[in-house]
Amino acid sequence: MPHLRSMVNYFALFFALYYMAGMLYLSHGEKTWQRPFERIGKFGALFLVLTQVSFRARIWLDGSDSMIDESSQIGWLAISLIVLFVALLVLFLQKLKQVPAEVLIILAPIIFLIYTLLQSHHEISALAPMLFINVSLLLGASWMIVCGAKEGRLGLINQGMILIALTVWIHFMDAKFDLVAKGVAFIVTGILFLVINAFVRRKLRANA
Repeated sequence: MPHLRSMVNYFALFFALYYMAGMLYLSHGEKTWQRPFERIGKFGALFLVLTQVSFRARIWLDGSDSMIDESSQIGWLAISLIVLFVALLVLFLQKLKQVPAEVLIILAPIIFLIYTLLQSHHEISALAPMLFINVSLLLGASWMIVCGAKEGRLGLINQGMILIALTVWIHFMDAKFDLVAKGVAFIVTGILFLVINAFVRRKLRANA
């Protein structure tokens, strides 16, 4: 039975491949049903990252702690997927000729590879992988907001802010606060999101 770490890395790789294939070749319009591969890849990768941002999150292993000790785990499927990932990444970057706004999704396999490697080394603090995944998410979400502001794309700005808001809520749920404090934090964060959204929307309309 494969280790759960390997499975998480495979999922991240599959979602990144779906996203890039959808963006490059398999989209036929702007509606969701016309871009299924892109949507599956995007929401899958983002959900996968969000499941690990909690400091209580732990990846359970089936057997050995190391992800790369057994050569049987690195098979032709993994090699094929990695080659395909690199090929699509090169084509994707050649098409855009800039850092993609949703670079967090594209780099999800690399982020999870580093994340699981950090977890597999016991001499490294247990907080290191959690800090790494949180910083990666915050940087990726911030880049979405920056790109959305430059390109005038409110949806992209909202996407970045929602990721940051969800990260904050997850950590508030983990914290040892009472239910009232958690509820207040949830409401305040929601109000801030709506206020910022209204401000950005007005700004974009003024610049249009």
